[in-house]
Amino acid sequence: MELSIIIPVYEPEQDDIIRCLESIYSQNIDNSLFEVICIDDCSPTQSAKQAIDSYNQNKNLPNLSYYRHKENKRQGGARNTGIKIAKGKFIGCIDQDDFFMPGSLSAILKSINLWESLDIIMFDHSSSDNKCNVINKNFYSSNTQDVKSGNSFLLSNEITWMPWAYVYKKEFIKEYNISFEENVRFEDVDFIMKAISLASTIKYEPFSIISHRETSVQTSQVGNSSDKIIDLVKIALRVGEIAKLEFQKNNNAAEIIIKHHDLMYLSAIKRNIWRLSCRSIFTTINNYPPMYEYSSNQKIKFIGIHPKLTSAFLCCIKPLLKTSYRIYKKFK
Repeated sequence: MELSIIIPVYEPEQDDIIRCLESIYSQNIDNSLFEVICIDDCSPTQSAKQAIDSYNQNKNLPNLSYYRHKENKRQGGARNTGIKIAKGKFIGCIDQDDFFMPGSLSAILKSINLWESLDIIMFDHSSSDNKCNVINKNFYSSNTQDVKSGNSFLLSNEITWMPWAYVYKKEFIKEYNISFEENVRFEDVDFIMKAISLASTIKYEPFSIISHRETSVQTSQVGNSSDKIIDLVKIALRVGEIAKLEFQKNNNAAEIIIKHHDLMYLSAIKRNIWRLSCRSIFTTINNYPPMYEYSSNQKIKFIGIHPKLTSAFLCCIKPLLKTSYRIYKKFK
């Protein structure tokens, strides 16, 4: 078997999961070449199982399987379960409300056949609105298509933070024990950074394989949730830990990875942390300061060296930021 496709599911809209499955099976690929593994992350109802079982009964698919967690582990945990079960040479994933583009499975399988010795193959993707109208295609078409080491790839190409834009050789994932962080709301960027930094070989293929739906109910919509905001800071720090390891190995790509850490941490400060109460701002920044020792960004260095002063400053300008945000939302 060439490919395992993992779909984490949690209380999905029936139309969404059926659309996702249909985007796979409507491509008429030989069922012996791939499998689809649906991991239900302990949904509160049986709606996911009912929808998947109904689809399977109508199609009689030997390569579609359903598993259910006994406890909620969030999306990272569902993907890890799928990785453990997977039988394919390569592993890919998709979210329950996204869909594969026409011809994408053929493109993936062709690439796997041509480049079966590679650790990772990165593809492009598109985005679509809530009605599944594709609105953007091919975000990374400027990337080179040469086979590179992971570190060289990071230095010369743009990368996407979407884990479903890649397929990963199962042997490579298991050899390095690469896994998603579990029980957190954001688990993708650190997985991708770790996988690419460890890859001996990786290649970009300029084919848009998945359309990502932009909806208002996604995990990535942070809002005022303090747990989500803190998880944003924590994933930035996990990326910083990967950069630290690469600096210790004297890899040039460490500079690229630490820049991702800087971007994520500063983005959390600018867009989200000010939404917390002043007490939570102090707690978050003092308990989770940025990894400034490895950064050349002066703002990151200041926050890391002066977390209390940064917290006090954010609390002082919090009313101004709140007003600015309301004005932005009004005229957006």
